[in-house]
Amino acid sequence: MQNNINLSAEAIKAIEALQHKNGTFDYYRETLSRLKTYVLHQGDEIGMSDTESIHTLRALDDVISDLAAIAGSTVGRDFDPESPADIAERVDRMFEDDDISDSNYPTELDEPREMIYDVTEAWKRINQTAEVISEAIRHASKAGEKYNSVAEELHDINGSLEPVIDQLDAIIAIDPDSYNPKEPTYMEKTALALERAADTLRAGEEILIDAIEYAKFAGIEPDDDFFTKAQSIDSSLEDSISDIKMLHKRVDLNQTHTIAEADSDK
Repeated sequence: MQNNINLSAEAIKAIEALQHKNGTFDYYRETLSRLKTYVLHQGDEIGMSDTESIHTLRALDDVISDLAAIAGSTVGRDFDPESPADIAERVDRMFEDDDISDSNYPTELDEPREMIYDVTEAWKRINQTAEVISEAIRHASKAGEKYNSVAEELHDINGSLEPVIDQLDAIIAIDPDSYNPKEPTYMEKTALALERAADTLRAGEEILIDAIEYAKFAGIEPDDDFFTKAQSIDSSLEDSISDIKMLHKRVDLNQTHTIAEADSDK
């Protein structure tokens, strides 16, 4: 049975280019072959599962075979496309062979450096997020007074990202070749906990000051008991922060004495 197919002028030109002895088939074959090699070796790197890699390789092979069929007699004798079964078998052999060793594609990842890479990527994205939020703040500030609260919320969000960025900075600075962490002493843990407590109180004091300012704009009378209590709390926060500083100094002194005693025992 013979089937007649009506082709457009563009399709006819494409087929003629494929069938020409110096035509486009070799170019397409080489390009698709390079793509097959990329999927075969880099499939994991671009997030493809084993099954996705096999299906992609089969699809690429089908495309090459179809182009070869259209190109006809112009295809060189050295061209012998793999069948889907051949491709599947070759891929399976690659994944099953435990003795495969390729310096370009190591079977075992350098986990510490992979961790540093992942943290660096997270750092980049958080910084990009902070930049986008800063741009949103600028737009909100120009959008009118009714968006002032939105701008303030966005500003607080950006502020909360800063300590995260600092923590990621510290991790990125780790050198896997020389990293040898030691467990902090209880004295060092005490100092860190005191620092966090002081930071928390300072943040609370800043929020309380904002509340006092908002209350003034809200029309609460200056002699109202609200301000007396708020200022009393503010004063107690300042005293607490000062007390924590004193405690921190005592811890620092104890650490200095401990280090000195350890040195003298050597």
